[in-house]
Amino acid sequence: MKNVEIPRKEKKTKRLFIPVTPTEHQKIILYCHSQQVTLSELIRFAIKETFDL
Repeated sequence: MKNVEIPRKEKKTKRLFIPVTPTEHQKIILYCHSQQVTLSELIRFAIKETFDL
């Protein structure tokens, strides 16, 4: 997984709630553990790859 850069000028964090089914949640958590990444890193990577932000 590519390293996702967080801009240094950003000082605060906001919470993002994503509705998922229990099965999806289980698969996401297992993937995070297997790849040794945090859920935040996974979401940032997915957003960066999906949208041009």
